[in-house]
Amino acid sequence: MNGQWELLKRRRSSTVSFKSLNKIPGDGNKPGMEGGESPSVADYFVVAGLDDNATLLQPPEYGELAPIVDLKIVLPLENELCPEPWEYVKPSTALYPANFNWVNPAQVPVYIIFRRGYDLKPINEIDIQFIERKDRPKPEFTYIKTSIGGKPVSLNGHLNRPNKHVYVGYKRAMVSSFTDAVTVLHHTTSKREDLRQGFKSIRLHKSTFGMDTFMSYKLNKLHATTGIFKETILDWFPKRDNHSFPLDVKNTPAFCLPMGVQIEWFRNRDVKPTPQYSSFVLTNEKGAKMYGSSLTFYELIIGTAKIQSISDNYPKDTDLFPYATKSICILSRWPSFFETFEKWLTELYEISVAGLALTIPIERMISNMLYDVPFPTLHKPTVELSIGSKTIQFEQPLTTQIPTSGGTLTTLLQCLDPSHLLQVFFQLLLEENVLFISSSSTFLTATAEAFCSLLYPFKWMSPYIPLLPRLIGEELFADFELDCPVPFIIGMKREFLDMYHCPDRVTEVDLDNNTVRLPTTFMNPADFLPKTVINNLRNSLTCIYNLCDDNNNVRKRAVELSIQEMFLKFQAHILKGYTDYLLPVKESKDKNFCNAENLFDIDNFILSREEYQRPFYK
Repeated sequence: MNGQWELLKRRRSSTVSFKSLNKIPGDGNKPGMEGGESPSVADYFVVAGLDDNATLLQPPEYGELAPIVDLKIVLPLENELCPEPWEYVKPSTALYPANFNWVNPAQVPVYIIFRRGYDLKPINEIDIQFIERKDRPKPEFTYIKTSIGGKPVSLNGHLNRPNKHVYVGYKRAMVSSFTDAVTVLHHTTSKREDLRQGFKSIRLHKSTFGMDTFMSYKLNKLHATTGIFKETILDWFPKRDNHSFPLDVKNTPAFCLPMGVQIEWFRNRDVKPTPQYSSFVLTNEKGAKMYGSSLTFYELIIGTAKIQSISDNYPKDTDLFPYATKSICILSRWPSFFETFEKWLTELYEISVAGLALTIPIERMISNMLYDVPFPTLHKPTVELSIGSKTIQFEQPLTTQIPTSGGTLTTLLQCLDPSHLLQVFFQLLLEENVLFISSSSTFLTATAEAFCSLLYPFKWMSPYIPLLPRLIGEELFADFELDCPVPFIIGMKREFLDMYHCPDRVTEVDLDNNTVRLPTTFMNPADFLPKTVINNLRNSLTCIYNLCDDNNNVRKRAVELSIQEMFLKFQAHILKGYTDYLLPVKESKDKNFCNAENLFDIDNFILSREEYQRPFYK
């Protein structure tokens, strides 16, 4: 388990996916483990999933509504009406009419209608295309450019100005098991209300009158999930532990499959969900980190007694077969190779399910990754690895004096605008509780890691769980109702919002919707730090933010260095003169002689600051 989660608690007082990997041979005597650190890029290979003794965590659930399978637009002024069985998009909680063009009263009213059913693949994502912003149509999306009566239509009503058109688009799911989408109209003051219930919100209009228009939708399961079971580690390699970070066989599967093992029923002709990649970070009691890259997929279950015992809960259909989620995972001490590990895991999975004769056994491919791929160095900055017909590359991380993290700073600017980014940064600097929320586990890990790198030269020493597993979350949030004695950084998938109540004293950061909900009582750094310093940081960050558009015209490494330099200058300013208050190191038999109060004159350092700044430093 995440070691710092254990610290927080103390302070509170079946078959393997790859048939050839049912039992991985060898004793796991990994080169380099004895007497020093391994030079390899990877440390462990783990397979997690369902076994015959798995515990049922959640009984079957059945959706009450048919999924939304179609969207159209009606123009009432053109005598267009909503036909049966179509429905108008629901109005907002503030009871404003669901006219998506209401911010332009002089233009034609525009209403969106939807239809539920099972005749088409369900809609599982909605997008807005702004021609004025030169948005490009996304692949697999269908954009609505005519009304139900065949009239040209734009959500902002500017039919005579093609360069300002706004179109709504949708994408269908690959399988019929993902969506019961609900869209709701919002203005600015009500946007946040439904976001906390798991809605995803898209801005349609920005009004000069202070009332913005949003479309919000929520994803629910279409049909029954047979159940959710507790995940189990099925196998791992090597068997001998890395001495600096022994493998936690009991709890690592919870991070590989954070939602547990999900059981779904599919027909053989159905298109199965594509494998999903996720990343996470494990932290032990000493603060050492292990970075996980996991690929989750569905696998047919054969002869599992546990599934047979609850199969009566599913409608009888001889064409339906049970599938369970399973994960293959790479664990590494190096934070820089998430993307490379994703490519390797994906190729390994595709090789395993292709059913072709292999010239090289899968076991050899795994041992090659764990034993034979060295960490890139200045003398050899690129290391190539062949797997199947593909070659992947491990690139040497950006070399600076700042510790490498598992996230990129440009990722932060994709999720949060400069104002919200700085709000979160200051909350972390003040060691407040911060909860990141996203539908993407990869975004959660990358964002948490990037924020930790911005804290340099400080280091986050409190509980740190960038991807919160279901089982740990149940215990964690139950205890938060009582008290949380230490600050934390936690990343939570959006699906958990319906399961847990988050305390008001936590800063909620919604990465999907670029929103930050601050606690009712919080310290505003603008009241305690020189406004010039904060404004310089904000202005510099805004310049980079405006350059980092979707086309990524600025080189990534240059942007990373620029952002890091901005925050280092800020840290240098607030720590100015700290060397004058360092205390001499004296020999002592007292084991606590290295504590901060014995090495740094904290009280006089605080007194050296301006009086209005002292609450911040305290």
